[in-house]
Amino acid sequence: MQVVDAWADSFEEEMENSHNFLIAIMAVPEGKANKPLDPEDFDNLACLVKVNLIPGFSGQFIAHGICRVKIKNPIVEDGKIIGQAEYPKLETPEKNSDEEREARAIYANITDMIRNLVPLDKNYLEQLKQVLMNVDIENPSVLADCAAGITSRNGKELQAILNETNLLARLKLVNHALFEELHIARIHNKMSERVSTKISEKQYEYFLREELREICKELNISPNSFTNLPFADGEKDPEAENPYLKKLLANKPNEEVLEKAKENISRLATVDPSSTEYGVLRDYVECLVNVPWGVSATESTTLAEAENVLNEEHEALKDVKERIVEHIALSLYNKEKDYHGSILLFVGPPGVGKTSIGHSIAKALKRPFYRISLGGVNDEAEIRGHRRTYIGAYAGKFVQALVSSKVNNPVIMLDEIDKVASSNRGDPASALLEALDPEQNNTFVDHYLDLKLDLSKCVFICTANTVDTIPPALLDRMEMISLPGYLADEKFNIAKKYLIPKILKKAGVDAKSIKIADNVIRKLIDEYAREAGVRNLERSIEKIVRKSVVKLMKLSGLDKVDTAKDASEIADEINKNSNKASATKAKAKSAVVKVQEKDLLDLLGVAPFARERKLSGVGIVTGLAWTERGGVSLPVEAQIIARNKTGGVKITGNLGQVMKESAELAVSYVRAHLKDLAPTVFAKDPQILDESVIHIHAPEGAIPKDGPSAGITLSSAILSTVLNKAPKEGVAMTGEVTLTGAVLAIGGLREKIIGAKRIGVYELIVPLANKCDVDNMPDYVKEGVTFHFVDNYEEVAKILF
Repeated sequence: MQVVDAWADSFEEEMENSHNFLIAIMAVPEGKANKPLDPEDFDNLACLVKVNLIPGFSGQFIAHGICRVKIKNPIVEDGKIIGQAEYPKLETPEKNSDEEREARAIYANITDMIRNLVPLDKNYLEQLKQVLMNVDIENPSVLADCAAGITSRNGKELQAILNETNLLARLKLVNHALFEELHIARIHNKMSERVSTKISEKQYEYFLREELREICKELNISPNSFTNLPFADGEKDPEAENPYLKKLLANKPNEEVLEKAKENISRLATVDPSSTEYGVLRDYVECLVNVPWGVSATESTTLAEAENVLNEEHEALKDVKERIVEHIALSLYNKEKDYHGSILLFVGPPGVGKTSIGHSIAKALKRPFYRISLGGVNDEAEIRGHRRTYIGAYAGKFVQALVSSKVNNPVIMLDEIDKVASSNRGDPASALLEALDPEQNNTFVDHYLDLKLDLSKCVFICTANTVDTIPPALLDRMEMISLPGYLADEKFNIAKKYLIPKILKKAGVDAKSIKIADNVIRKLIDEYAREAGVRNLERSIEKIVRKSVVKLMKLSGLDKVDTAKDASEIADEINKNSNKASATKAKAKSAVVKVQEKDLLDLLGVAPFARERKLSGVGIVTGLAWTERGGVSLPVEAQIIARNKTGGVKITGNLGQVMKESAELAVSYVRAHLKDLAPTVFAKDPQILDESVIHIHAPEGAIPKDGPSAGITLSSAILSTVLNKAPKEGVAMTGEVTLTGAVLAIGGLREKIIGAKRIGVYELIVPLANKCDVDNMPDYVKEGVTFHFVDNYEEVAKILF
């Protein structure tokens, strides 16, 4: 035993000055051994022991227990604990009594449990040797104390055994403690045996694998060569039972893939499952066998069915549908010759149905559809996959698409291809060049698989809001189909045929219960959802339906139903009040909410476009622009704000560099040709533009504006200011002007025409070079529009002024 530091000096002094090496050992609360003690810190009983000092005493001694002792009135004086000692009498059962027989039985049980503990742990054997050498095990009281001492019970339980002076009660406590000790030892022994068995099995397997490797080295062969050896009678080919190989053969791989797969599957069987290499190799094999190398979706469709699918699910977009039908027709006509077709690129503003058309194409072809979102992708490995040497490597997006689709010819949509970004981890747009080239993608190599993958059978459909951010090399590989947006009548038909039925079905509402008037839909389109697509229109209808459902519940009385009641309570109420329930049910069925035009203010709030003010007057001209949101109007204002000797131009409205240069060019053009454009003004004040400060402004300054098609618009605004004459109302224009007055061709004319019609403008000035574009447009786009084709700016001035 070891004396704690606080009592070491007192203990040593007492041992030197006294010939009676007897002390009482008492338990004190944990943590107070080195702290001042109070009388309440001592337990009821202590153990009187004989002390044998170890030679070269350093606070350690050997204690031999003698008897129990009770210390009364303990006090601490001069670093010593002094008290009165009492020796409690041991209470033993009377001879030949039931208690005495029970004590003998418990004594025998304790002896058996001690014998059972010995083979479970060597530590018990060492402790028992000490017990047998120093105590009389024939004495039940002594045996009980010693048996309690070899257990791992906590201090409170051991103190309770020490405090017990009744022999039978003490034997019971010790018997219970030994029973728990034996149970814990057996559990621990079983766990040790299991761990030892597993370790032995792994070691045995490891030795066998090492022996196999050494044998193969001596024979100068590969471990995979054992798969080609003949089998004994009745022995099965392990390949035939291998689940990985079965799955791979079901996916119809070519010879190159099959050979590499067999090599990796055989290697997987020889790798230790506990090694890191095993997990990496297993993931690779699982990816390899799940790729549908030769499995194709059968196209059991006709051209008429494909046309019906497109017409049923999409309104308008006639020329788009025609191009898609042509693509499907060629695919069906050349089915036996593996027609690969082209890569389609749908370009248009948000909400015009680019992604949903991709779903319709897959449905028309009866092929699986897989969508890959490329927005914000800046890692080349996302496309081509990681090298297997990297931790956490995985296959690229195209391999994932084939594995998920389970066929090698799905319809793959590459969404938001114009949002792909490059970074220090590579350029994903460059990685797409091979995949989107019909002449190369039949041998596309994914870095993870490191095998040639045939993507030529897939139908690739890409979507973008604009082509400005798509690299030219990538854009050249795709056939662009423009989705310009919808006219008001087209949006009306879409709302009636598709949006309202879909939203009502989603809300679980009968179409007869909520009725939205036609004039309500038209007002929604004109004042709440004037964008090129139909996304805001759908949101507005959803909001109307939600608020209408609230009214519907109040009209039918369903708002008073207690949904917290369980089914039995509701059933009892219905049975008791069957007439009332029937009437409520009939009332709920007959309730109808009719949405009128006057209700829109309460349902949707103030219309954002109702507050718009159409600008007109001197120096104000309406231009047209093509943005990611489709065709939009672009009003431009110009005013002379000061006269001085130097003159100048002030430009505001968040204009880009191209438009700023167009504004400066417009001022220079009008200044150089003022005599021809405004002879009266020139005759009166030939220096008007040389000495004037002209302020050019584009309203809605928070919105960035740029583009090479605002030249004639800016020139007209400046000329209107110089003439002090408002241009012709109801006219919009688009076109770029040069210093000599030539009007150049522009792009996005179709979107601009639709944008003009959306704001109610039906007279347009466009470059003569774009006349062929207008001629090739569908009739429904040109319907009701008056076109003025101009080749130089003087023709524009004659139309406006």
